[in-house]
Amino acid sequence: KKRAIISLDPPVEFVADADLSEWGHIEPFVMKPETNLYTGEITDSLDFSVRAYVAMDDSCLYVAFDVYDDHFTWSEDDTVDWWEDECIEFYFGLYQLGVPHEYMMSGDEPDYRLVFLPNTILWGSGWDMTPTADDYIFEPLGSSDYIIEARIPFASIYDTDDAEFTPTRGMTIPFEIFAADADISDGGNDARLQLGDNAALNPWGEGPDVWTFAWVGMPDFALGVNTPGSEIPKQYALRNNYPNPFNPVTHIRYELPKAGDVNLTVYNMLGKEVYTLVNKNQAPGVYTVTFNGDNCSSGVYFYRLKTGDFVQTKKMLLVK
Repeated sequence: KKRAIISLDPPVEFVADADLSEWGHIEPFVMKPETNLYTGEITDSLDFSVRAYVAMDDSCLYVAFDVYDDHFTWSEDDTVDWWEDECIEFYFGLYQLGVPHEYMMSGDEPDYRLVFLPNTILWGSGWDMTPTADDYIFEPLGSSDYIIEARIPFASIYDTDDAEFTPTRGMTIPFEIFAADADISDGGNDARLQLGDNAALNPWGEGPDVWTFAWVGMPDFALGVNTPGSEIPKQYALRNNYPNPFNPVTHIRYELPKAGDVNLTVYNMLGKEVYTLVNKNQAPGVYTVTFNGDNCSSGVYFYRLKTGDFVQTKKMLLVK
């Protein structure tokens, strides 16, 4: 099955023209009120929903957003702050995800925020990137719905001490999308969608530790493979599975600061063991395993990590 990833096959001869046909080979990240509501009320996916296409090559980040919005109300005359208006906040780190940062950092593991507005792109804390017409378009489709396309050279967002980034197939990076809907002109937004499942936590205020993550390129999923090049974690951790909800495959990441016997098991709502994903001795490192729910019915499941004195359980939702 196709999966939403950061593609390493961006549109050929990219032009920001609001024609998304060149993105057809890339599976989008889908944000809708049924699964991604952060705050407020959204009636359904025709009221407000987002399909986000993301790609990279060695020099640029490419994004496209196909947004369903029953009332697009932004105007250059609006007086509310940009974060209270129609906008999409796009968060990412340009490094192999190891121990999540508690706050946004620069240097060897830099984190970034880009804000896509109808008239510009904001970088970091609000600097205007003033993109060229060939690199950026925000195209309202009348009084409802809009399309965004952008090409952003990595060099244009690097801080002075940021490490240069080369995307590598199979790596995971910190990643989050925050989309605001404002149905009343100049009245502030009334609802937000968030890609990850930390729906009570703001990705800007709380930092990368509450973001989700994304695969760069389609990896060869292997059970219990230590992430190459990752630092040794400082503490045990069991991360939120991705995607969640899922159908039928999801990925679970965990971190081991020292070697030991590791057990990672999936249970159903009744506490009955469904599948043992890991049951062996493992070296320190960051691991990702895959759970395939093909033979399971829709519903809530739990996955539990036990190693030494550390035990943690998290919930996931299979929707078929």
